[in-house]
Amino acid sequence: MKGQRVGYKRTSNAFQGSNSQLEGVHLDRVFEDHSHTAEIEPPGLLAALAYLSAGDTLIVQRFDRLARDSADLRRIVSQLVAKDVAVESIQEKLTLHGADASTMLEMLSLLRDETETDLVKKFDPTAYPR
Repeated sequence: MKGQRVGYKRTSNAFQGSNSQLEGVHLDRVFEDHSHTAEIEPPGLLAALAYLSAGDTLIVQRFDRLARDSADLRRIVSQLVAKDVAVESIQEKLTLHGADASTMLEMLSLLRDETETDLVKKFDPTAYPR
């Protein structure tokens, strides 16, 4: 896609730094949030969504930096795809764009849910009794 490469960084608490997010990635503009609360729409994300236009690519370190949960991620990516904006994750090495974006998000959600369940089982065997 031609257009601007726009970065979005988000930290979840005051102790995390965003300096390592998107380090070394060429970006035309960067938006950032330091969300210490469960803000529905962080101001930096709102500004990025308003700024992006057709042909641009929104770049995040990981998809979980873009949204609070899978449903929120699907909503945000759907909005962007409708505007002809691609969404790229550096860590997942995946760009979502066009008609396949929804299918890819569903697959990622399923994989993430399985991974989270496996981690909970590993560290808290009582969480999922046999």
